[in-house]
Amino acid sequence: MGVAPLRAPTKSVAQQSNAGQLRWSHSVSKVSSWKALSHKGVGNGLNSVLVVSAPNPTALWKQMGHLHYLKVPLRSLQTTVPQEEENKDKPTHNVGANRAIGIWLIICCGLIFIMVVLGGVTRLTESGLSITDWRPVTGIIPPLNQQDWIEEFVKYKSSPEFKQLNAHMELEDFKQIFWMEWGHRFMGRFIGFAFGLPLTYFALKGHLNPSLKKSLVAFFFLGGMQGFIGWWMVKSGLEEGQDHPRVSQYRLALHLGSAFAIYLGLLWTGLGLLSPVTKVNALKGIPKTLKHGAHAIAGLTFLTAMSGAFVAGLDAGLLYPELPYMGNGLVPEEYWDLQPAYKNFFDNGSAVQFNHRVLATTTWTSVFLFWLYGRRVIAAKALGGQDTTFLSRPLNSLFWMANLQVLLGITTLMYYVPTHLAATHQAGSLTLLTIATWLMHRIKLLK
Repeated sequence: MGVAPLRAPTKSVAQQSNAGQLRWSHSVSKVSSWKALSHKGVGNGLNSVLVVSAPNPTALWKQMGHLHYLKVPLRSLQTTVPQEEENKDKPTHNVGANRAIGIWLIICCGLIFIMVVLGGVTRLTESGLSITDWRPVTGIIPPLNQQDWIEEFVKYKSSPEFKQLNAHMELEDFKQIFWMEWGHRFMGRFIGFAFGLPLTYFALKGHLNPSLKKSLVAFFFLGGMQGFIGWWMVKSGLEEGQDHPRVSQYRLALHLGSAFAIYLGLLWTGLGLLSPVTKVNALKGIPKTLKHGAHAIAGLTFLTAMSGAFVAGLDAGLLYPELPYMGNGLVPEEYWDLQPAYKNFFDNGSAVQFNHRVLATTTWTSVFLFWLYGRRVIAAKALGGQDTTFLSRPLNSLFWMANLQVLLGITTLMYYVPTHLAATHQAGSLTLLTIATWLMHRIKLLK
């Protein structure tokens, strides 16, 4: 009995019709696939091919070869839009520009720091009222000859400070306090150029995104306003009718607070541009209480510094050069002498000094407790094998600087506010705020 040879099955009429439909779909799909993407979406474009039945899977796979055309638009849709959104939030366009701008801002912070210290020395040497007018442009030129010096001295002689306190002063004595105030004002102008010229350069080069540009322009105008506030403060000390000619403690606090705010804003921005991104993930699972605590420490430090401005404005540090008592008790007997009662917080020298003591003690205690808590958190992370230096350095620096600042404050008080100690104490307050800002920024970077 013979075996019949194998024969390929013949196609039915329906199968032949389907095959013809498949060839037609293949010829049309390549032309219409892009239209399907733009008008009906990717899914509809695929459906126009996948709904066709095929007698042979291999043939169908070949017929679907046009799908490679979909890869380019899909990749574009998935990556282009998020990339644009991501670039929108970047501070600048490249890492090199970020670093250059960050370094420039930190240098400006250093100049402002010097300006703050110089302003403190100017006040402590009672030189701030030696220039009795404000010329923002031409004031940069000092007296160049004897006649110019005589004219400046004549202006000063008409001031209440000369009439009541310095009537014995000669021209040579006047020159000393004049140069101190002129140097302070010159430093302000120099900072304006040191900030404004690079700002213009970076903006023209396109290295600043819109958000960063707005922030830096705002800082520039705040710096200009700071010059006006300084003159407004000086003008308060030139008014007649004062028992003791001095600038308003309110305006002094505003002037100092504005300088601190500009400094801290530029510092925060600069740190953001210079952030060590590779160390952001150095620590994991940092509790939110550490972040909130750092903010509270910075706020307390700023408030204590502003209370120090009222102490300086009223010369309140000279009233009770003793610790821990103020007269016969911890609280001065004349704390509530002024009416209405709220004026004692700002106009009563004894109350102002007491308030500064309380705020300083509160700040130091808060720093100490925060330091203990932070070390506990860091120790737990170190046991887990994590690198803790990213956070431990600013935390330890904050604690030791707080100790030094308290020591400076006590020494300044006990030695009857000598110029060098008082100026160092003021510089210490800004240093402590700098470290607190550094710590806040480090905590912010941690995931």
